Amino acid sequence: MTESSTDDRLPQSRRTAEEWLQLVLTLITSSRSMADLGVESVRQTTGLALEEYDDGQFGSAEQLSPDWNVRLTKDEEDGFDPRLEFGFFPVSDDRAATDVLARLDFDTFARTLVEAGFEQQLTYGEHGQIRDRRFTRDQLRVTVLTRADTAKAPDQPRHDLVDTVILR
Repeated sequence: MTESSTDDRLPQSRRTAEEWLQLVLTLITSSRSMADLGVESVRQTTGLALEEYDDGQFGSAEQLSPDWNVRLTKDEEDGFDPRLEFGFFPVSDDRAATDVLARLDFDTFARTLVEAGFEQQLTYGEHGQIRDRRFTRDQLRVTVLTRADTAKAPDQPRHDLVDTVILR
């Protein structure tokens, strides 16, 4: 295994996972459609230093902890609906400890969206397992993917954490 150079490392985040999720909730609850989520609006709402790319695309990525990175991107590919995606990504191992992510769980995140007027719908996959959770209000659709909290003891009930949030 080769080590990455210092130049490959992302800047260290000044925000916690909870603060990142609060920023995402602010973006979602203050928007009615993807048209409300342009680079200047997202920059003003979040205070993030966003890199701008071609055709309305932008993003920001930081290292949240030694085990986790965090990323927010907007993509507007030709022929596809625009999408703003936020997510936590393990640096090297998909089974990284989730203790750094566990302060604001999915139930709290979902409750905030429902209180803001979003309707929740579960999407099921194979064997009746929940694939994702979708929230809609006006012209904005939010898909939330979760991961199990690995910090919980195996004998405790499942505790889901927000992993990825996709706005369309």
